[in-house]
Amino acid sequence: MRVHYIYRRSNIGVPYNLNGLLGDLLTYSEEVEEPNLEGVDVVILDDDIDESLARGIPFGRYLTGDNKDSIGAIDTEIAATPPHRYKTDLLSGSILPLPITQMDPLTTKDRIVLYTPEDSDNGVLNELVDVGSDPSGGFRVVYVENPSYMDSRRSRLKSMIYIGDCVSGVIGHGELEALQFGCCVLSSGDHSNIMNLRRINKGILGGFPTVGCNWMDISDTIATLVENPDYLKHMADRSKYWMSRNYSESWQRKMWMSWILYLRSKGSQNSRR
Repeated sequence: MRVHYIYRRSNIGVPYNLNGLLGDLLTYSEEVEEPNLEGVDVVILDDDIDESLARGIPFGRYLTGDNKDSIGAIDTEIAATPPHRYKTDLLSGSILPLPITQMDPLTTKDRIVLYTPEDSDNGVLNELVDVGSDPSGGFRVVYVENPSYMDSRRSRLKSMIYIGDCVSGVIGHGELEALQFGCCVLSSGDHSNIMNLRRINKGILGGFPTVGCNWMDISDTIATLVENPDYLKHMADRSKYWMSRNYSESWQRKMWMSWILYLRSKGSQNSRR
């Protein structure tokens, strides 16, 4: 079976590591290119790319989050979305994991507190200024707004403490990858009800390994963590272990392949009508 992914020119490309998950099954091209669809069984389109590019081949849409306004007009039976930023039940039955590699993290980390929000919050920034201006802690605060994917990935690899949109209760790709890389993640999300994750994996094992915190308590929380390096290491080990149990590459591959096979079977049914 062969799968072809057509992505929007404005995006960075194919979801990270999807090529690693699907291997030789996957080919891809930009929407402005002329795709070679010979022998292709299923086409995956980004967001609102015109379905005519699938040339009648069974297709599905992988919603990256850039076109939330168009979601209501998309056939939910063939649409899927990464497990982040969607608080509606509209797509609850068709949420796929955003591919995350199992690349080994660095053996040593810098004493960095990383803040990478989708939208910056002045309250959080003011709290972090207090952290970064305290030389006794020995931690450096790195603030990156709207970075490229690879820049934010490198920053997560090097950081010990991570603050993203999770401090506002949103669990997304950045938070999951930070956990995988052994960061201590601060989150205001309800540990017993991380709905966006449980909707794609009802068998999640173990409590979500983040440190509870809201933006008003950030400086105090970080100060406590800095004073307890053994606890930071414990959270790093716990984070990586949780990811290996609940978000392994084999599990991601199974989720994607189930969706792709469904798209192919749905297309075959439509062709027989």
